Amino acid sequence: SKVPLAARDLSREQGKTIGEATGEYGRAVETFDWNGLHAEELCKPIAIDANRTVNPEPLGVVAAFTPWNYPAV
Repeated sequence: SKVPLAARDLSREQGKTIGEATGEYGRAVETFDWNGLHAEELCKPIAIDANRTVNPEPLGVVAAFTPWNYPAV
């Protein structure tokens, strides 16, 4: 079977097995899909009651720190 280049590179970089690296990229794709599907829902106004609504607004820059052992996810 043909090994995806990303999985091969991750295996070399992290010392993971090809199976682990392939699974990690699969989970990363699932995470991107989930976020894409729910982004609109998470950004829409939230009704508190009949007279009040919360409108989510971006506040600024966000930093993300990736653990060394799961860089794709």
